[in-house]
Amino acid sequence: MSTSSTQTRKALIIGNNYPNESGELSSCVNDMEIVHRILKEKCHFRSSKKKPNLNYMDMQETISDFSDTLNDGDVALFYFSGHGLVYDGVLFLCPCEMRKIKKESDIKRYCVSVHDVKDSLFEGAGENGIKIMIIDACRSRDLEHISTTRKYKGPTFSSIQKLPESANSIVIYATADATEAFEGVKLSRFTKEFVKVVATPGMEISLLVKAVQKQLVDKNTIPLDDNAMLDDFYFVPHSNGEIKMNETTKTSISRTTTTSTTSTSSSSCRCRRITK
Repeated sequence: MSTSSTQTRKALIIGNNYPNESGELSSCVNDMEIVHRILKEKCHFRSSKKKPNLNYMDMQETISDFSDTLNDGDVALFYFSGHGLVYDGVLFLCPCEMRKIKKESDIKRYCVSVHDVKDSLFEGAGENGIKIMIIDACRSRDLEHISTTRKYKGPTFSSIQKLPESANSIVIYATADATEAFEGVKLSRFTKEFVKVVATPGMEISLLVKAVQKQLVDKNTIPLDDNAMLDDFYFVPHSNGEIKMNETTKTSISRTTTTSTTSTSSSSCRCRRITK
């Protein structure tokens, strides 16, 4: 079954550049701006809120407020571009102006868990809604890049937790487990490829993920997803109502990765930009 383009679509887009901080990034607010514009102008999102450079309290309040605007059956999309790290098998999103990490458990207090974000989307959109999370952040398993009082050894690869599955939900990550995401010149490597295909008419969301993966096959940056979708979802349905890919999309999926590979040298790792 396909989801209807008449479902109410709402998005919350956050981009944290961490201005004037040791881990300052350059492309996250740009990522936020272009995703917001494409969703609103081309993908039928009636409500798309963009929020740059949020601290912890602002992130928590913004996510909670967004959840309150959702109704059962809505399409709810959450996008984050910024720093991320894994602690105790859970991915956390780093706010701006984050307090100094003195012990590993501080991460739970000062960062935002993606589990909590997904719970907020589920509470708002319900079992009948579509829940989409897009996380353009590192999924590092250690704290070498965070100022801390002692060395932290991350969990083993097998202990990294998947998000609890809920009906009609998908989480798209910019990179694989325990690896790092990369910035580009103006946009991150992931977001640059994502926005190229997201508004392709007739491209189902699982094929969209594969199209982006084809362009980022480097083993350290290939996107992954946790897919629990029961229905097909299209950011832009085909113009004549048929669900099929146009020639541009087919070319995008089958194309070689020469461009992506050669662009690696002009990209920088987000995690390595966080220094003591």
